[in-house]
Amino acid sequence: MQRLVVNADLSTADRNLLIHFPRDSCTLLNHFDLNPKLQLFICCPRCCALYEDDESCPEFCAFVDPPGSPPCAEKLKRTRTVYGTEFTRPIRKFAYQEMTEWLARMLSRGHIEDALDPLLSNTHEAPKDGPWSDIFEADFIQTLVGPDGKPFMRRQGEELRLVFALAVDGFNPFGMKVAKGSGSVTGIYMALLNLPPDMRYQPENMFLVGVTPGPKKPSLEQINHFLRPLVDDMLHFWDPGVFFTRTARFQFGRHALAAIIPLVCDVLGACQVGGFLSHSATLFCSFCLLTADMIENFNISSWPVRSMDEHRRRAEQWKTAVSADERDKIAKTYGVRFSELLRLPYWDPIRYTILESMHAFFLHAIPEHVRYIWGMSPTAPSGDGHHSPLIKPPPKPSTEEMLGGARKLLKGKLDDAHATSLSKCKKHVLWYLCFEFNLRRAGTSTMLARTLVNWASILLCYLLAGHSIEVHQLQKTENRSKLVAFVESQCTKPVCSDISSL
Repeated sequence: MQRLVVNADLSTADRNLLIHFPRDSCTLLNHFDLNPKLQLFICCPRCCALYEDDESCPEFCAFVDPPGSPPCAEKLKRTRTVYGTEFTRPIRKFAYQEMTEWLARMLSRGHIEDALDPLLSNTHEAPKDGPWSDIFEADFIQTLVGPDGKPFMRRQGEELRLVFALAVDGFNPFGMKVAKGSGSVTGIYMALLNLPPDMRYQPENMFLVGVTPGPKKPSLEQINHFLRPLVDDMLHFWDPGVFFTRTARFQFGRHALAAIIPLVCDVLGACQVGGFLSHSATLFCSFCLLTADMIENFNISSWPVRSMDEHRRRAEQWKTAVSADERDKIAKTYGVRFSELLRLPYWDPIRYTILESMHAFFLHAIPEHVRYIWGMSPTAPSGDGHHSPLIKPPPKPSTEEMLGGARKLLKGKLDDAHATSLSKCKKHVLWYLCFEFNLRRAGTSTMLARTLVNWASILLCYLLAGHSIEVHQLQKTENRSKLVAFVESQCTKPVCSDISSL
């Protein structure tokens, strides 16, 4: 290290100041206590269970999940020998930034409190029915009931009432390269919604909760391990709250309560963190209980909306299930898994789960529509836009195959068992039957068969009136009004005789 040369003309005090002046940024950060306070956990490489980074941490993972299964038993530490000396270190670590310490730093900045207080004023009234200029004015925030049974946003005195948005997203730590490395981690962030929109998403005002260790992101319910320290802190912030001994504007301290309300993610993150199934599952929606074969039902009033109480009850059943098979059965039946966020007594997974627009629209819906619906591609031929050159129908079956499929459809009891039997036909036969009748053609053979059976129920009910026909399937059709109009327009004797002959 180079020796510092001090000018002899300087005073003793100035010479001492120069001699002890920090020579690197790390010394400066430590001197002024600018580094964030992190809580370090040892992370299991297999199941992502977290352990305190101290002597109490076992050598092998003891996490048991589900309750009736054997422990994970993955090795948590490894020993290396360097120049004859053995060093034992954790294989993976997770660094969690403590919520209390982060907020204390935020409140030490005077302009932050100046920006927070106007929205917290009891005189600030958000419009009840909209339009809202900001998410902070939304009814699900303004009507939140606090731990004292009163509106959460109506503070007592100079008390702080803070609302956070939670965001979870995976990314490649090696960057978006052509030959990108095979790695994925998940970032967990929070935004303070009390701040004005122009300050809310500035990097210095965002709360980085933590980044899960690689090389792979946590799968399904494994994300709960990384959410648990945050939920523990937020439970304390909810009731009784946290008292800060001093802030920039309050010399004698200030009391603060805080809540996480919206969960803002892409579809994959929302399903994982909120405790829902995948978007490709039968119960694919986080808002309602429509099944995948009803995905084209745009009649909002017919959607069976999820219930928060029912969701919490089924999630608790999933959590206490003693086997993976039992959990899978609960998840497939009710479309629910347990999430650590459900430990927050106020958190509503149905109302508070929000799909953010960047992934939902700009990176997925719009490009998919342009490429596959409109067929716009640098390699596709030009056309009038009526048919996408990128979507090719299956090979057309013979007339005998089509008649065989039609006979099988219209003979038998029109129920779920008949749909199961019909699904054994070749998929391209079912696809072209749906095409001939102008029905939905997406999905598996089972979905196509169910669509045909539902349609045939209505068709036969109208055209063969007086016959003994099972019509309980009428309630399951996804486009009843359109089918009824079609059937009424075809209700002629020749059609009846042709169908009866099958």
